[in-house]
Amino acid sequence: MKKLLFILFLLCLPLTAQAVSISSINPVYVTPGETMVTINGSGFGNSSSGKYIYFGYSSAYSTNWSDTKITIKTPYDIYKSGNIEISGSFKTGENCSYGYCYDQTDYLTLTSQTYYLKPEITKSTETVYSNGYFEVVGYYFGSTQGTVKIGGQSCRIVEWESNYLKCEIAEITSNATVVNYSIKVPESNNYELTGRIDFLPNISNDTYSFYQTYLKQIGVTDIWDNYSGAGVKVAIIDSGIDINSPDLKYSLWINYSEKLNNEIDDDGNGYTDDYYGYNFIDNNADMSPKNNHGTQVAGIISASRNNNLGIAGIAPNAKVMSLIACDKYGCPLESVKNAIKYAVDNGANIINLSLGGDGSLGYDPSYDEVIKYAYDKNVLIVVAAGNGDTEGSGTRGQDMDKIKASPVCNEADINMILGVGAINEDNEPTIWTNYSIDYVDVSAPGIDILSTAVPLYTEDDSWYSFANGTSFSAPIIVGISALLKEKNPSWKNYELMSQIISRSDDFKNSWNIYGKIVNAKNIIGKNNPLSELESISPSVIDENNSILHIYGKNFYNKVKIKIFNNNFNGYIPANILEVNANQINVDLSKWLNLVPFTGIFSISIDGDSSSDTRKNTLSNAIEIKGLKKNNQNQPAETEEPIESMEIQTTIATNNSNSQNVIAEEKSLITKIDNNLSKRISGNILLQVEKNGEGWYVYPDNEKKYYLGRPADAFNIMKNLGLGIKHSELNGYLNSKFPIGLSGKIMLDVEQNGEAYYVNPNDLKGYYLNRPNDAFKIMRELGLGITNSDIRKIDVGEIE
Repeated sequence: MKKLLFILFLLCLPLTAQAVSISSINPVYVTPGETMVTINGSGFGNSSSGKYIYFGYSSAYSTNWSDTKITIKTPYDIYKSGNIEISGSFKTGENCSYGYCYDQTDYLTLTSQTYYLKPEITKSTETVYSNGYFEVVGYYFGSTQGTVKIGGQSCRIVEWESNYLKCEIAEITSNATVVNYSIKVPESNNYELTGRIDFLPNISNDTYSFYQTYLKQIGVTDIWDNYSGAGVKVAIIDSGIDINSPDLKYSLWINYSEKLNNEIDDDGNGYTDDYYGYNFIDNNADMSPKNNHGTQVAGIISASRNNNLGIAGIAPNAKVMSLIACDKYGCPLESVKNAIKYAVDNGANIINLSLGGDGSLGYDPSYDEVIKYAYDKNVLIVVAAGNGDTEGSGTRGQDMDKIKASPVCNEADINMILGVGAINEDNEPTIWTNYSIDYVDVSAPGIDILSTAVPLYTEDDSWYSFANGTSFSAPIIVGISALLKEKNPSWKNYELMSQIISRSDDFKNSWNIYGKIVNAKNIIGKNNPLSELESISPSVIDENNSILHIYGKNFYNKVKIKIFNNNFNGYIPANILEVNANQINVDLSKWLNLVPFTGIFSISIDGDSSSDTRKNTLSNAIEIKGLKKNNQNQPAETEEPIESMEIQTTIATNNSNSQNVIAEEKSLITKIDNNLSKRISGNILLQVEKNGEGWYVYPDNEKKYYLGRPADAFNIMKNLGLGIKHSELNGYLNSKFPIGLSGKIMLDVEQNGEAYYVNPNDLKGYYLNRPNDAFKIMRELGLGITNSDIRKIDVGEIE
């Protein structure tokens, strides 16, 4: 009975219900109207009836409801972060009495952990740069200012709103072209937005240098530390240069032989008051620019670098000569021709002719004479190819092999002009650049080139503006040419051309109609052009026709041309070569060592030449049937045989005379003066009382060696030279040799035994290239000595 009463008592007690609660929500970062949120917990019941869900003040509805999980889509009208609340009647227990039970419910409000609006970016600045701005448009940034970092550097917040933010970028020292960004949003629990963005690094401390991406594209920045164009004069024949430009004031060529505005031709060059150049349009010294064009060209070449202003010129220490030959109506032929002649006569090393434009310019042969005049005076002429044909309205390039254009095509049979086309940032030809196999040699960037400008002709009256066209590709090549001329001041114009062309890069699709893609790093970094052979004419040489024409590419002054067969092998003497960029002429009758030989010969190039053997050798290319000996302007001592066989032949020819002199000097020695021998050891001596006969006093034994003929000098150089590694030699050549090497002849053991004489007077190395060079250097550096003194020094002989 007691047991039954206890059971009835338990049945009458209320049963405890499962606790009603929210344990978690997922995800906690939500997007209004889009994110599906799962609410986890217990005691939700199996129905949403009588229950309401709120995201902050925004109500939401769900049909996916269970006792432990609710899935619901975020409302569209959420406007800030907050908590999810579920309100309504929930079962909290069960009442039972006398065998009858019913649910006990209570009205409850359940609160979740905080949800956060997920920040989103819809648009941002695509490319950033140091000291510029980064702007972002999006949603849910909140009103509380957060932090932004670009490339790891804090970006100063300028403006922060719920859907927009802007910050000022600090100085970023990275050379990367892409950097990371990070945005932390406080009202979203410091949610971090991250990404990568294009970055334009400064190439100098100049204000807008980050825009000059083309300088990195062509490799100029890799060689700036060594060269700046110092000592090079560049004539810009155009619409004039703004002499008030703050970025050009130190680059202007000034005719200091002329006094400014005194109406007198002080220097007698035929032009009055040409202090800053000359105006060939108005025929006076008014140098006011006719438009923006010439100033833009000038800035690309020689705007000051690292002056905290504007842009960086490629060759900032080159001097630009302003010659006005163009106005808004064009460039009159006579004005251009007169300007070219002025440039040549007043010392210009390089001429920039950015005279190409839209449409077919036509060809005028009257340019030929003045172009040849400049070329013959060793001036490099760089000309823009032009921008598009008439039929395409400038939207496609003109084929100048079919329709010539002046002045880029005015170069006759010799490549006298460096023709320049335009490429884009991907090293592809622009659609509008003119092209030609014969007349376009190299291409350079020509799109969005920022340069100096004339405020009067710009939209915002600034000192800088962007421009497109081959007109602005050409001065890029001119700037590189100025650096190359500074490195090699003795180089001829055709050597500069050969180096620029041969050391540039091929187009990936072999578009030879656009020349090559300029590569400044290679052009300046390599010592000589890469030459190629193509053909010769005529194929038969005899007594009636001894002139040989060698055709090819990228020849240079020190190029070595060899003729050989089974019976003969030697280099053509340099002093009988007439070298141009693409043609070498030689009168073989002046090469006395070759005269006796007949047969079929091959021709090859040594030194810096193409690695493709098909381009550096012409096998069995010429037949020599007989040569008449021609001694005119060709003294025997200037012959330059190179190979050992040929050297020995020449030595034998002159041996009797040399041996006679040596024997005579030996017989005249009465007493050796060791102190004198020691004192002048290492020097070259010229016998002033005996036709200037030359002797070299070898430091190791203090004996004198006869330098009677080029072959003697060359033989002594090779036999008495001291081997040295190339790297060690270069170190000395850039400064001075140590005193212990005074008077020695140094042979570069890693560079085919190239020889240098260490002059005791200045400890500098003098290059003894070929027999003629050795002979010439030894003559120039010789010290005069009397017969009585020289005969106190013992005589040495090469075994």
